Amino acid sequence: MEKLDCPYAYVSYHWYYGTGPTADPNGVIACENVKNIYLHDTEEGLEFYKNELLTDVWETVRICVDEWNFCWGSASNNALLISNALQLHFFGRNAEKYHIRDARFFMPVNEGMITVSPAGSKVESSGKLFKLMAGHRGGNVVRCVSDERQDVLCTRHDGYYYVSVVNRSGSPCTVAADGFEISDCTEIAIGEFSFFSNDYTISPKSDASVGAYGILFFRMKEK
Repeated sequence: MEKLDCPYAYVSYHWYYGTGPTADPNGVIACENVKNIYLHDTEEGLEFYKNELLTDVWETVRICVDEWNFCWGSASNNALLISNALQLHFFGRNAEKYHIRDARFFMPVNEGMITVSPAGSKVESSGKLFKLMAGHRGGNVVRCVSDERQDVLCTRHDGYYYVSVVNRSGSPCTVAADGFEISDCTEIAIGEFSFFSNDYTISPKSDASVGAYGILFFRMKEK
């Protein structure tokens, strides 16, 4: 990189946490890793880009995270869904910090988003997650929480606050929204939090509560 004499505006970045849950026969270790990632809004590789590799040109360089997921080689499952939601939140919160301008999911086919077989194709939970996350598109990040219990992304545009919440814990929780009118609540609820389960439901909610390891989407307007 130091010897490059041509200008460049974008730099590619690939980001995985592993090659699948196979390191542990029950997937338990991998699931614990999912619950503890993206907590502090720093990432080792992106920090290296910012503070060492690209420090001299950082102000003009933009990052394309053009291959990312928790792992590769894993079909659609509940743990992968939670990881994908947490990572999308990370990109949203840290787009300015790390100059992220593009984040392309990998792998979409038969590894999380769309399952294809000789009989047809099916949009899986992560594919539906992307559709629900689209409510943030075009908004400005205004409020974020990332701790051991909740991971929250809030953006504002068109007169509304758009909120998505990932429940990292095994217990239900409720988002505090005093002073706001809540609408369009939708939850992705999962059964077992596991790399080997793919049992999820997507349904409307009447309030801003989210079940264990669930993902909630809603919008708010000041009363």
